[in-house]
Amino acid sequence: MDVDAAIPILHAVTNDEIVGRRDFLDVARAVMRAMGARGALQLRAPRLAQDEPARFVELALTLVEEQERCGTWLVINDRVDVALIVCARGVQLTARSLHVGDALQVIMTGSNQCGTGASTAIGASVHSLEEGIAARLAGATWAVVSDVLATHDTATELPAARRSGDESGPALLERLVKYSGIPIVAIGGIVPQHVAPLRRLGVHGVAAIRGIWDVEHSERAVIDYLSAYDSGVG
Repeated sequence: MDVDAAIPILHAVTNDEIVGRRDFLDVARAVMRAMGARGALQLRAPRLAQDEPARFVELALTLVEEQERCGTWLVINDRVDVALIVCARGVQLTARSLHVGDALQVIMTGSNQCGTGASTAIGASVHSLEEGIAARLAGATWAVVSDVLATHDTATELPAARRSGDESGPALLERLVKYSGIPIVAIGGIVPQHVAPLRRLGVHGVAAIRGIWDVEHSERAVIDYLSAYDSGVG
């Protein structure tokens, strides 16, 4: 099996405001069903995780039930311990999280409780080619790079980098895709119209917050992202 092919290509990322909505769980279940095994719900709610950790774990436990039903990955942002407690498929590390190597050691020590053969994948947040290579060597499964668009419009083509030679935007994205050796997931104002050109640059997947959670029909938005992804592959 191609390991890269199993990594979700669409990541629906939350925040504290989103998870606090009255209808969040209903919408989240619909989003996960629409994504199926091609997607991941990244549970990111740092304020909730810090102020009400028991409620954060309870929320994760509820969402992991949908993970088992429809195959969508539940990815816990930052909290490796919570990912292991609820048997999430992945953890997304941030600049304030454990280093990838340390997180991997924790996972290897504590993953037996999730059953034989279960493993928790690691996503790393990277901001340079050096960080992308380091994440791969330390054992990360994918790398997330932010602010890949110079502007946040809905143009069908990617804008140019902010300044020639900048280690940011499309220039950084292309370097990571070509030389890091790790699947790249892009985030930052990405709407379905951006997905095909991003695919042509070689990104493995895309992540979205507002483009999924702040539209009238979130599950329809998921279908639009996946359709745009498939058109980019074609």
